[in-house]
Amino acid sequence: MSAKKRVPYEVVAFRDRRVVATVRVLEVTPIAEDEAALFVVPTNSEFWARCDDMQEPELIGRVHPQYPLSARSNGKEGRVWFYGVIEADGTLSHLTIIHRADPVLESAAADAIRDWYYQPAACGSTPIRVETSISADFLLRR
Repeated sequence: MSAKKRVPYEVVAFRDRRVVATVRVLEVTPIAEDEAALFVVPTNSEFWARCDDMQEPELIGRVHPQYPLSARSNGKEGRVWFYGVIEADGTLSHLTIIHRADPVLESAAADAIRDWYYQPAACGSTPIRVETSISADFLLRR
């Protein structure tokens, strides 16, 4: 067996059993010289604890987004996806839109989601912060 490192030829990402992305490694070349600056931790970095036995966070306080009247009367529908961080105290931070919809729907969703509250994730008995994604749907019944 060779002592050389190996990389996968192809990486495939799935969502609901459908392929959503494929990455193929076409060439791997050795680094001629290590550049130490690439391995310096940026000054504004945050430490994230690693946990092999994590207890998932649980949503315990949810405010449902109100469908804006202007969007409803104009027939606007959509799904807004957010990235967020569930902090060790159960609050949400870093709320950022990652899939857009009509701005009025985005605003209504963000206003509600900012007030959500979680039983935080935990590593053993220690609460920890974790990343999450959150969606809000605005659908008209026909």
